[in-house]
Amino acid sequence: MPRINPSLLIGILITASLGLVAGVYLWRGPARTPAPMLAPDGDPGLVAQARPRQATYDSAARLADEDEDDATNAAPRLPAIRPNQPNQPEPSEPTARPDAPAPIPPDAATLAAQEVFFALRDRVGAEAQRQLDGERAALRRACWRPELAGGASSASFRVAASFDAAGALVAVGISEPPDGAATGVAHCLRQRVLDLEVAAPGTGLNVDIQLQLP
Repeated sequence: MPRINPSLLIGILITASLGLVAGVYLWRGPARTPAPMLAPDGDPGLVAQARPRQATYDSAARLADEDEDDATNAAPRLPAIRPNQPNQPEPSEPTARPDAPAPIPPDAATLAAQEVFFALRDRVGAEAQRQLDGERAALRRACWRPELAGGASSASFRVAASFDAAGALVAVGISEPPDGAATGVAHCLRQRVLDLEVAAPGTGLNVDIQLQLP
């Protein structure tokens, strides 16, 4: 059997490999590039580049997931403990107040003493009124003047007189008329000294009398 040259065998193998690669290339053809994509407006001159789609980020959903995780991992809440409060008595029903005692009518002795007092006061008041009326003319001449009367045609003045147990006049006060007229006359009367003296009543008394001017 003839001996084959190794160098020749290697060359044959290389030639066969190159032929096989060329045949595969010719059978599949050259590598195809993807067709360009048109822009949305249909302009063939603008090629839209294919970009990988990015994942959208929902912040509200992310916060909701975080809150749910926090709620799951949070420690359980313990019920509030109130401090011990002293026992308070239950409100009782209001009790009816006893009626006020009826006033005790005065006895006969008290009524008799009151009648004596009122009679004594009326007597002293009447006596002081008569004495004041006796001084009316002098008081009119001294104090009822046009510049003091202020245009008033007449006026009535209240005189409060206080007598001691012996009947002497210890204090006197003269008030202005209720309508406010003749204030100057009232001021003039206060400057005068009233000569009033009554029979001894045996106790101190205060009486109100009237002076009518002019």
